[in-house]
Amino acid sequence: MVMAMNTKRFANTLGIIASMTLAACTPHTTGATQIGVKFNKVTKSLEEKEPGATHFFTPLINDWKTYDISTRSLSMTADLKGGDRKMKDDLRFKTRDGNDIETDVVVRWRIDRTKVPDIWARVGTSTDDIEERVVRPLSRSYVRDVLNRLDSEQFYNPDLRFAAANDATILLAAHLKPFGVLVEQVILGDFAFKDD
Repeated sequence: MVMAMNTKRFANTLGIIASMTLAACTPHTTGATQIGVKFNKVTKSLEEKEPGATHFFTPLINDWKTYDISTRSLSMTADLKGGDRKMKDDLRFKTRDGNDIETDVVVRWRIDRTKVPDIWARVGTSTDDIEERVVRPLSRSYVRDVLNRLDSEQFYNPDLRFAAANDATILLAAHLKPFGVLVEQVILGDFAFKDD
């Protein structure tokens, strides 16, 4: 009888501890330029949380991610200290007449705040993930495609370079929009013709 009461008391205590653990809410915050996404593991539902607030919910049955929705700059440069990577990262392309040119490229982009839950489900679980998985590779590809249309003389002309950067902005924006990424501008920087 005593052993049955101890077992029952132990089970009740364990149940109370488990209930308290599940009910314990922990704070999750979003910065002024962040959108939060709460994913409920039980119901498989996503809930978007507004910027600049603190939200309380149970961590065991919920997952939490934040996305920076401010404008970001992806900087691909030859300067080892000036770009996003600590190595030569400028864009190399071939002009229509066969010359190789290397140019610095900056892509100004941001996350579409209305697509944040879809971004988590389809693209990546952080803003840096999105940049590495989608923005960087597509930027390198589509900006190169636009610049390949110019010949060497045209690339020397600043007006034509600016027009090409504008075309690259439009093309890249069209290809990144389905991923929940808005492209604001493609900027071409310093460039150099390759000797070979």
